[in-house]
Amino acid sequence: MKVHKLAASKPTQVEITGATEKDVSRPRAIEPCDFFFRYMFGEFFGTLLLTFLGAYFLLFYSHNSTVSVLSMGCVRFVLMYLFGEVCDAEFNPAISLGQLFCLRRPIFLSLSIISGQLFGAFIGQVLFASLGQAIIPSAKILNTTVQESSVLSFESTLALEITSTFLFVIVFLTTGSFYCMSAVTIITMSLSCEAGNTVRANGNLARSLAQSVIAAIWSKEHPFRHMDAVIAAAIMTPLVGAAVFWVLNSVKEISEVEDDSAA
Repeated sequence: MKVHKLAASKPTQVEITGATEKDVSRPRAIEPCDFFFRYMFGEFFGTLLLTFLGAYFLLFYSHNSTVSVLSMGCVRFVLMYLFGEVCDAEFNPAISLGQLFCLRRPIFLSLSIISGQLFGAFIGQVLFASLGQAIIPSAKILNTTVQESSVLSFESTLALEITSTFLFVIVFLTTGSFYCMSAVTIITMSLSCEAGNTVRANGNLARSLAQSVIAAIWSKEHPFRHMDAVIAAAIMTPLVGAAVFWVLNSVKEISEVEDDSAA
């Protein structure tokens, strides 16, 4: 009887396999509302953890904004390693908000940037879910898995991110419009939804520099006063995080080898 059931189930398995292969060839979309609420969830806890429990208290004790921002980036790198690539997109506004806190920027300006990024992520996801498939049939929508390929290449994504960001910075300088900040975040986060992992990795530096410039102008400080801290955080945190995990993985491998030899 069991053999008969297995034989009868074989055609069904073939059909399921074919359907699965067909589904894999198509991009798997995420509903905009689900993306928005997941973004809000990650943003809320990411901001609390990174800003107030990490870099803000370290700044209070060290009085060094560069060390504070650098340590916050390391915490973010650890969270990405533990919880996966989904944290990369959801903690970007958190680290931006934390940078502004650590660099003693106005709180209302930080909250405005965070609101603009959340709104931009939602609008970008809605637009791409409705229009992206028709414009770019082979495009992939941001999901919780690591994308092996992206719509745009490394160089084109970085160039587009920097160009669009600093274009809005120039507009802000000439017009003084506060709402231009939200336009910057809508562009950058929409690119994150469309291009996948590439823009999230390459656009962090451009986004951080632009926000630092805008924050400095709004608070009537010298635009490049804390630029060294932002650049140091953007460049050094992946290196420091990689070094930390290299040491941890080495210790883990050594302990596993010792356990195997003891067994």
